[in-house]
Amino acid sequence: MEGRVTHILGIAPYDGMQTAMERVAEEFPNIQLDAYTGDLEAGASIVRSVQLENYDVIISRGGTADRIREVTDLPVVSIQLSVYDVLRAIKMAENYSNLYAIVGFPSITEPAHTLCDLLRYNVDILTVHSAEEAAETLDQAGISARVINMATIKPLDEELVLKAAKDCGKIVTVEEHSIIGGLGEAVCGLLAEQCPTPVRRIGVNDEFGHSGPAAKLIEMYGLTAGPIAKRVKESRDKSFTEKNDKGQLVNRTEAMASFGSAAMDNEECWAYQSILRSLGLVYIEHQARL
Repeated sequence: MEGRVTHILGIAPYDGMQTAMERVAEEFPNIQLDAYTGDLEAGASIVRSVQLENYDVIISRGGTADRIREVTDLPVVSIQLSVYDVLRAIKMAENYSNLYAIVGFPSITEPAHTLCDLLRYNVDILTVHSAEEAAETLDQAGISARVINMATIKPLDEELVLKAAKDCGKIVTVEEHSIIGGLGEAVCGLLAEQCPTPVRRIGVNDEFGHSGPAAKLIEMYGLTAGPIAKRVKESRDKSFTEKNDKGQLVNRTEAMASFGSAAMDNEECWAYQSILRSLGLVYIEHQARL
């Protein structure tokens, strides 16, 4: 109904997402948003502490959204991870080693399964439901890992980070946030001055953020990664040629072509073309205008 105000509780796993939520909410006069930062159990604790009768819906992401669903009957909308995010993480991992695995909550591993199946990547994908379970899974694979949940970047728990660096010798930071100005950068700055330690930063690469009300329409029309990937794979499999008449490996399909991509930025074009090449497409045409 026109004029009705929707009251939203936003629980962001990290500061950058809270800022993004608040920026988007400012564009809609009929939305009243109260946003907080809290990851996993910290996010669930925030939900327990507020007056839920004042809200119509909760917005969060990933494992934090799952935790929140356990403590409230209010609708919880989860901001989804895209296959582009997963592909970027895979390419970043390949820069360091060919031996890697994807370990994460279902919100991470589900698009990872879709992508790896589509591109025929042979990658171990392990689904966990808590940080403790992630450590146990890595331990079973012969990797000794300490899992630390950094609830805040400022203030940074410097004592905890320094102890982990001295005890473990290597640190990997993972965040649903830009690696510019995020947790990884804060950890690197501290260690560079007090305890030089190899650090691997995993997060969102340096790029412009995107926002807008079109997400619901995209989901409604089946234009999200899962449905698109399923349809493309079905079409590809019907016409896929693994070897030519001479017995040579070609892995190609001539029954599909791609035109367009003018609205994409350089990184998206690279990821898009990588996906198409991996599918076996040989007819790819980029047009500045259609």
